[in-house]
Parts: sequence; structure tokens; C-alpha cells
Amino acid sequence: MEDHKLRAFCLAIEMKSFSRAAEAKFMTQSAVSHLVRKLEDELGVRLFIRKGKTVIPTPAGKLLYGHAKRILEQFTKMEDDLSALMQRVKGTLSIGADITAATYLLPQVFYSFSKDYPEVKVDLSVSSAETIMNGLR
Repeated sequence: MEDHKLRAFCLAIEMKSFSRAAEAKFMTQSAVSHLVRKLEDELGVRLFIRKGKTVIPTPAGKLLYGHAKRILEQFTKMEDDLSALMQRVKGTLSIGADITAATYLLPQVFYSFSKDYPEVKVDLSVSSAETIMNGLR
């Protein structure tokens, strides 16, 4: 998700400074300034009045800030919900494969799968294709 521009923008408003926002995010001041400028270019509106090292939101900046905070809260909720969903996947997955697939194809697949679904137990049955098909019937 490309939310870094909105996050930099909100932090600059909250800190009233690109420099302080940059410090809080372990970024350079120019990186934060660049993100905000790109956001201004995308929206076609000026978001800040720059007075030395202090920034003051324009009316458009104030309006965007309210929306951006809600959007970022929804991003966070979405990420949390997806993480929770992933954690609920558990049980046993039964797979049948012939010797070639079990030897050469499935080890990498199972490795990746087990990282994404650590609570799922994989039960692998290695036999001929005919035996696997009969088992499915």
C-alpha cells in the first residue's frame, strides 16, 4: 500500500515541521519534503504555508488531514484484519503426490506454505498417480 505520502503529510502537520517529522520517522528532511511535494503535485493544491522551519496547513491541508487520518486508520484496520485472518488458518492439509513431485516440486512449496501458515500441518502421501486418484474417489 502506498500510504507513505499521507503518513509523512500527517506527521508534518502534527509536528509542525518537516525536520521534526523526518526525525520521528528516521528520514531526512528532504525526503519528507519530497513526499509532501509529490502529494501536492498529485492533488494539484498547496497543503502547507512554509515559514522558515515551521509549516502551517492551508485550508486544503486541514481538509486533507481529516480525510488522511481516517484513511490511515482504515489501512491499519485492514492490515490488522488480514493478519488476524491469516492467523486463524490451521488444521491439516492432506496432499497426495507422486515421487517426482514429492521430491523435486513440493519441498519449496511446503517451505513457503509453512512460513505463511505455520499452524497448518501438511500430511503428504507419496504414491503412484493411480493410487492417489483411487484415494480421491
